[in-house]
Amino acid sequence: MTEASKSAKKLQWKWVGITIVFYLLFYVLPLLLASGAISRGAPGPVATLILAVWCFAGVFINGAVVAYLSEDTTLWEPVVGASVLVTIALAVEAFQVMVSPAGDRQSLFLHVIAPVMIWIALAFILSLTGTWFGKRAQKLWKKKPPEED
Repeated sequence: MTEASKSAKKLQWKWVGITIVFYLLFYVLPLLLASGAISRGAPGPVATLILAVWCFAGVFINGAVVAYLSEDTTLWEPVVGASVLVTIALAVEAFQVMVSPAGDRQSLFLHVIAPVMIWIALAFILSLTGTWFGKRAQKLWKKKPPEED
């Protein structure tokens, strides 16, 4: 069994980590900046539109970029990274709901559990599709060095 076929069967945790870093820098940070969570002021209508588009397109694009940049076969690594990040984000949201004052506390299922199921499914589908496109682009555009005999 060759080295390439061995690595294709195992999950490469290095690329899961790289995916998480990519999502933090190029997905979460722009969302926080555009939404006003880090900067002052509420977003305007254009920023709100960009936020809405980036919420979906960012998962797809980051998955495609990570898959394109990886040397080996990385199909599931961006999917795992996106799912981990969504799970962490929604765990933070669950914590915020749990520690909120009793008068402000709303249904945990409505605000946390249902979105977890929806967002993980969306992150899975979008990152898997993006990863497939990234691998396809890698095959079409990246030049492979000639193999030595």
